[in-house]
Amino acid sequence: MRNIFDDRCATSVIARIEVVRNIRRVEPAALASAQEILGRIAMIPLNESALKTAEAITASTNLKSLDCIHIGSMISSPIPLQGIITYDKAMAANAEMLGIKVLSPS
Repeated sequence: MRNIFDDRCATSVIARIEVVRNIRRVEPAALASAQEILGRIAMIPLNESALKTAEAITASTNLKSLDCIHIGSMISSPIPLQGIITYDKAMAANAEMLGIKVLSPS
């Protein structure tokens, strides 16, 4: 993870909840490290613009609600972003269908 994230990264604030909950479940000893990394990433607030954008994502996609919020946050971000980072194949395919560049590190 450390090689991917730098001062040009941002994520929806919901990522903090997702990451912390998953780390606690899978690798609790890594929680402090995960929180340190999250602390270096700009957090995009969950605001009305992000929510409206997420709601407007059409039925032609098969995204889960949280994925719509991630993409809605990215689209409405006040921080200029080059694309979205995801390992989720469905989210990546739907983001590309919406015209969003997908950055999936290997």
